[in-house]
Amino acid sequence: MTLSLLLVLLLAPTVHAQPTAPEPSPVPTAWVTHVEPNHGFAITLPPSHHVRSSGLIWYVYAELDGEPLTPDMSLTFVPDADAAEVAAERFADGVVTPVESVNGTVLLKVESTYQDAAGVSRSTYRFLAQGPDGVMILARWEDLDWPPFDEVTSLFQFVVLIPQAE
Repeated sequence: MTLSLLLVLLLAPTVHAQPTAPEPSPVPTAWVTHVEPNHGFAITLPPSHHVRSSGLIWYVYAELDGEPLTPDMSLTFVPDADAAEVAAERFADGVVTPVESVNGTVLLKVESTYQDAAGVSRSTYRFLAQGPDGVMILARWEDLDWPPFDEVTSLFQFVVLIPQAE
């Protein structure tokens, strides 16, 4: 008997919020959804991008001649954590706003201001997603401006993979 995996989306998030950001444009049909079975999440990316992990951090990157380029974003999993607590502990100076993604997942958008090496004041933001076993932090890599970042984060979701007998 062989087993196949059936993708089942998690139901109702624990936090309720009204959308506070414009909804992203529909996802191009060529985008690809990557499912991470060990930590139960799915992320949809442009076809030019890949996902690789190192421990509890995943990197989203493109390649040039088969070699990975600098990541465009990272996903960091914080096990056994609460999104509001992670926001308060890791991003104490941030302004937290709940936003609802296209798939109904409620994310916490954390906006922060910082001084760069030249002393220029800059702002950045990241998203926190509450999962059943912890929190995923979705962030631009070193605050680089990757145009699909908002669309990619709005399509992130936690999933449950269920073995199914054929």
